[in-house]
Amino acid sequence: MSKKGIPSSEKSLLLLRKLGTDEKVIEHSMAVRRTSLEIAKRIEENGVDVDMKLVEAGALLHDIGRSKVHGIEHGRVGGEILRELGYPDSLARIAETHVLCGVSNEDESELSATGEQDSNPARLEEKIVCYADKTTLENKRTTLAKRFSKWFRQYGRNPMLMRAYLHSKEIEAELNSLLSRKRSD
Repeated sequence: MSKKGIPSSEKSLLLLRKLGTDEKVIEHSMAVRRTSLEIAKRIEENGVDVDMKLVEAGALLHDIGRSKVHGIEHGRVGGEILRELGYPDSLARIAETHVLCGVSNEDESELSATGEQDSNPARLEEKIVCYADKTTLENKRTTLAKRFSKWFRQYGRNPMLMRAYLHSKEIEAELNSLLSRKRSD
């Protein structure tokens, strides 16, 4: 399959609909796009390069795997879908790394049944989308504490969720540092 570039918003939304993605997931993805772009623009205003097109498409397509599955494996499945369609690895990685803001090596054994890999967000664009997803509940902004408290009530304070919460807080601190950074002229 020939390699494609990063899709536009219109193509991303068409792809989600073509694959039968639930409208509530699409609404959530559009809210994540708004948050992601807001964060990315503010970081870029502070003199840090951000691939805005990648952030936008990544935010829209981060949950593309939910067109097939809804468990924790939807990130891996989303990455597979995007690669099979010929999209760049950088876009597929956003789908793979947004789940719990990355699945650590420690969690690999717990997730071996799902086939998840170590998928911690590495690129800034991955971190932005991951954080925006974790601070968007359905289609409204929230905090990490509120988002994770919902999961803690649902699944308990298990070690994997606790690590994910702490890792999400680290990403939040890194992004806040970039947001508060003074542009050097």
